[in-house]
Amino acid sequence: MKNSTKKSLYLWGGSFLALGLLVWGLARMSGGYNSGTFNAVPLDLTSAAEFEHVKGPMDAGVTIVEYSDFQCPYCKQAVPVVEQILAEYPDTVNLIYRHYPLRQAHAQTQLAAEVSEAAGRQGKFWEMHDVLFANQEKWSGNLGARSIFEAYAEALELDVALFKTDLQDRALAEKVQHDYESGNDAGVRGTPTFFINGVKLKVPSYAGFVEAINTELDRLEEVRESTINAGESGSNPETVGTDAPTAE
Repeated sequence: MKNSTKKSLYLWGGSFLALGLLVWGLARMSGGYNSGTFNAVPLDLTSAAEFEHVKGPMDAGVTIVEYSDFQCPYCKQAVPVVEQILAEYPDTVNLIYRHYPLRQAHAQTQLAAEVSEAAGRQGKFWEMHDVLFANQEKWSGNLGARSIFEAYAEALELDVALFKTDLQDRALAEKVQHDYESGNDAGVRGTPTFFINGVKLKVPSYAGFVEAINTELDRLEEVRESTINAGESGSNPETVGTDAPTAE
């Protein structure tokens, strides 16, 4: 089914999610898409914006959850791929970004994650996300990274004084750690790692995303059609009977 023909069909799937009828798991497995079993981790999309960083429509039928590290070169390489996917599925796919800092390998990754959270408090998480990845080589391995990050905050027209104050708030580190632990629970072992509606994506390439997303959209369409057919059958007077108590 072509992407253009799926728009209206899978907005229904997004409503299905928003109503809380679909709760997915984050895979604890090493296999590819639609293989293995996974443990459920509730995620209510209607309130996700309160604690998650979401890009794209909240009623999208398909959600990509990304575990990433701002200092990881492979994560940087994945950015344009994900952006292309979001551009090609503007109404049916959204993205949730979660931190998975590889602290032992990347000295500045924890601070970079907290920097993005501080920017997020001023409504510019995604802008800082883009700046950090675009300039990764400039601050990665740089002992003066904090000053560089403050310059980025100024360039993004943040309240720099507030930004610096927020960086002292342990709540930012706790948010990053929460993301990291959720990744561990989901079986994440490296970055970037992606899940498509809770199922781990084996190959995070453009083709891999397209295959996984289209498979999930087709599944949602099958669910939609089954629900409609069940409703039509239930409303047919020839197929519906009612047992009533017999009056004595």
